[in-house]
Amino acid sequence: MNDPRLPGRVRRIALVVTLGLGALDAWFFRQWNLDYDGISYYDLARAVPNQGVSAVVNGYWSPLYPLTLRAALKLFRPDADAMYPLVRGIVFLTYLGTTISFDRLVRGILSYSPGYQRQSVWVQTVAVCVPPARPQSDRPL
Repeated sequence: MNDPRLPGRVRRIALVVTLGLGALDAWFFRQWNLDYDGISYYDLARAVPNQGVSAVVNGYWSPLYPLTLRAALKLFRPDADAMYPLVRGIVFLTYLGTTISFDRLVRGILSYSPGYQRQSVWVQTVAVCVPPARPQSDRPL
């Protein structure tokens, strides 16, 4: 029961479950209205053809998401019924990319950690799948 492949298996299962839950969320809520921030991002994306890239460069909103929305709007040209599913699809693709990137980051950091490499398989498995608890002390971090 001390299989050295266990942390990798648990990590892959956790990754599949996480991505599967994200896909279910994107699918079941694909027709729901956007929140206020989503509407603002959509308005910024629609303003790009008239005002140029300067429409999305400001001190409050991130410019990458409206530009991504604008590219999708130009590529797919959705009607009013397809707009929400398109935005949900873009959000899911962003979620997919960030989740996989975070997984690679954690694996990369742990591969260079000598303390992690010396631990038992079960400790490695928990370290990969469970975030560390915040220290409970009165001292400032």
